Amino acid sequence: GEYFPEDELPFNVVRRTGIPVHDVEHAIEHPDRRRILLSINAAPLKDASGEFVGMVSALTDVTERKQAEAALR
Repeated sequence: GEYFPEDELPFNVVRRTGIPVHDVEHAIEHPDRRRILLSINAAPLKDASGEFVGMVSALTDVTERKQAEAALR
């Protein structure tokens, strides 16, 4: 995989645009060189006036599913 430029990281996109991101895949390499693949979903939290105050996010390890899909192909 390739590195995300800082401004394209899913959490930065949500913070900058206020638009949710869905199923963005991101590989993480652990210090022991083991790699996992994450699916990232994130949505902005806004106050009553519509101002961004935070975000809700979910990161799901999809490594095994992706390996199984590749094996089936």
